[in-house]
Amino acid sequence: FLTTDVGGEGNIIVISGIATTDSLSYGSVETPLLEGLHLRLDHRMLYDLSGDVLKIEKGDMVLQDMRLVLSGSASHLQSNTVLDLTIGSDSLNIADLLSLVPAEYMEKAEGAEGTGIAQVSIAITGTLTDSTSSEFGGTITARGASLRFPQVPKPITDITILSSFTNTTTVEEFRLENLTASLGGAPFNMAMTVTNFDDPYIKLSASGSLSL
Repeated sequence: FLTTDVGGEGNIIVISGIATTDSLSYGSVETPLLEGLHLRLDHRMLYDLSGDVLKIEKGDMVLQDMRLVLSGSASHLQSNTVLDLTIGSDSLNIADLLSLVPAEYMEKAEGAEGTGIAQVSIAITGTLTDSTSSEFGGTITARGASLRFPQVPKPITDITILSSFTNTTTVEEFRLENLTASLGGAPFNMAMTVTNFDDPYIKLSASGSLSL
């Protein structure tokens, strides 16, 4: 769904409005890792006709429950578009990240509460042609966070997350480089790598003890 106002003066065209979708996905066409995501973008963009450059002046984005900011530019729109965009936030509530988890996995976690701040940074780059598409890469980090689930008597505390992902024509990879936390005073840690989303290869290591 898209509502747009177009105006401007001279060589500058101003495009503003709100765009929404309930069918955003991430991964590959054959095997999306995440799908059916809700996205809302309140935008204001300036298109320079003489330079063929579209600049994001305002990009307030809500992805599921996460409030993000879209910035950057796109050039050569009249030929092969070149993207140089960034999506990110330095102040996400750790519980907002749970909105990315598919609903079928979150049914038993309804009512979960979280404290702490997460940082998200995503770069969208590349040249769009008939044979190439945009490339994605980014990081998700958090430190000193906690989560409490209604069905679990003890909260998960001291959560530290360091993760990154890449989705290009040559590399499909998600890396959970470090996840540490404490459940009822019992520490545990985990690391995981997922490559080749169509035929995933998963490498996982974990250690610790859980006291429920």
